[in-house]
Amino acid sequence: MQIEIRSPLGPLSLTSKEGKLTHLQFSGHRAQNPDVQHKDSNSRDFGIIQQACLQLLEYFNGKRQVFNLPLSPQGTNFQKDAWNIIKEIPYGETRSYTWQSSAIKIFRGQRAVGVANSKNPLPILIPCHRIIAKDGALKNYIGGTQVKKRLLLHESFFHSQKRIGLPL
Repeated sequence: MQIEIRSPLGPLSLTSKEGKLTHLQFSGHRAQNPDVQHKDSNSRDFGIIQQACLQLLEYFNGKRQVFNLPLSPQGTNFQKDAWNIIKEIPYGETRSYTWQSSAIKIFRGQRAVGVANSKNPLPILIPCHRIIAKDGALKNYIGGTQVKKRLLLHESFFHSQKRIGLPL
């Protein structure tokens, strides 16, 4: 099942299959995976899309920091390792490509993890926007550098409010 929703970043397309999310795509950045076009739907897919919409709304409103959704990203074992380690980065924080490659025991693999991140079929949910260059530069992002910057600023804002105890 595939549905398009509105977000502060523009339209997002969500795709689920067999009760798990398979893709989240930014408008204008489609069809990295030909499987995105499947149209079969069932109540499990509708339910997971509904949960994803609610959790994304909570995220964009600063009320959610961790997503709790069944995900089924398709990729190589290396890509899945690279994506899984990203999920360990706390909300409002960043890590470098060097950190990411070392964390999955691929030393000097910064470019390789960067390529894996560019194939992430579930950005935001698998928060590859939290990976930046060692010098702090915002390198390539699947939704564009401006979207990456907006996501990092969004998380930084809500993370700092929570840290100092302001009501959200």
